[in-house]
Amino acid sequence: MIPLATTTVTLRRTGGGADPYEPDDLGFVATGVAAHVDVPAGAELVVGGRQEDVNARLLLGPTPVVVPGDDVDDDTTGECWRVTWVRRRTGLGLDHQVAGLRAVKGAATSA
Repeated sequence: MIPLATTTVTLRRTGGGADPYEPDDLGFVATGVAAHVDVPAGAELVVGGRQEDVNARLLLGPTPVVVPGDDVDDDTTGECWRVTWVRRRTGLGLDHQVAGLRAVKGAATSA
């Protein structure tokens, strides 16, 4: 349970195809899930290009279960994130999940 949901999210999971050179099909896990995206912070790298690397935390209820590698779309802002880690919290009727999110935009090359 999330006491204060500030957005809803759409969760997608890759099909995990056997061929690494073929793009994975993203399947919907759930849509309209009440959530909160917390503490976005990151860095911008300008070396041979421009890259933005942002991290945040996602808080949502205990279901649907989120796993690392899932894609999360914030329905309010339209931002797309990738789940990097997940911790499940239980107790006192406030069962929920906390997930680390990462979004990388652009490309930078080392000099």
